[in-house]
Amino acid sequence: MEVAGVILAVIGIGVAVYYGVKAISKKSFKKEFPEMVKKAVKEELEPYINGLPNIRNKEKQKILKTAIKEMDNNNYEKAISQFDKYMNKFPLDDSERCSILNFIGLSQNEIGEKEKAKSTFSEMILIAERTKESDALVRGNGHIGIVYLDLGEYEKAKEHHQKALEIYRRINHPLGGANQLGNLGNVYYSLGEYEKAKEHHQKALEIHRRINHPLGKAQDLGNLGNVYYSLGEHEKAKEHHQKALEIDRRINHPLGEAQDLGNLGNVYYSLDEYEKAEGYYQKSLEIDRRMNNPLEEAQSLANLGNVYIQLKSYEKALEFLSKAQEIFSKLGIKNMIQKTNELIKEVQKHLK
Repeated sequence: MEVAGVILAVIGIGVAVYYGVKAISKKSFKKEFPEMVKKAVKEELEPYINGLPNIRNKEKQKILKTAIKEMDNNNYEKAISQFDKYMNKFPLDDSERCSILNFIGLSQNEIGEKEKAKSTFSEMILIAERTKESDALVRGNGHIGIVYLDLGEYEKAKEHHQKALEIYRRINHPLGGANQLGNLGNVYYSLGEYEKAKEHHQKALEIHRRINHPLGKAQDLGNLGNVYYSLGEHEKAKEHHQKALEIDRRINHPLGEAQDLGNLGNVYYSLDEYEKAEGYYQKSLEIDRRMNNPLEEAQSLANLGNVYIQLKSYEKALEFLSKAQEIFSKLGIKNMIQKTNELIKEVQKHLK
């Protein structure tokens, strides 16, 4: 990716989907807890909850419900505090500990504590390997792979996603396998190996189509659009992003819609249609802010900064890039901090 180019929204499995908390009718904890988790954590992440829904201790139930509600409200520091309280207050078996570590790692990753998340998922993986708990092991490998991808440690990301893929294939879990193929595609994309990325995303798309999983199809189409974009095939890129957008709107998936709009903006940017690109980026930014998604918000801000550079509106470019830089720094996304810094330096030269 060129420094002065657009910042692509790779539609991987790293960003969670959050919805507002709804009133929950009186249900058994066994039914209520998985529903709460489904609201708070993106579906494809498949968080490891194992025996947690079967917990009968009322105090444990209360802490878990509070923690998941905090995740649902994007209050990850408070969620981590509740999970830590749970781990310190009660004796836990290995499976239960893996579950809690999984939620802590997901929360740490969301607030940009990548190194802490890496350590947490590593601990989870060690326990799962020792106890031969394949469900915990596959999720731990998938989740730590996402962290390594964000940190730019692509070979380690590839290693862990490959391990997760092998386990999913062994236990005949097509959705999990498709998601890991998509994650491997994102790794190859980040390495600039676009043909391999395309191959993996196409395989993922075939599975998501076969099992009729619209969200997965939208993500695969978006990722293929990014690959075609990077290969310079802009019409194919536009076609794939438009199809992804149609699916995400149909299934009411606003974060996916925001990514699709941003990616369409990228295509128009590359075609030198800067006003059109600006319109798509603005729509994407509105959704990112409404959904409280800081990473995507920063990408949209940076992309708008690029547009304003091309339009020679350097003061606006500096304003948007500085806002993006602030968010990237808070999240600890090192490669994006560097790219945005270079763009800011370029703009400042024009303002002297």
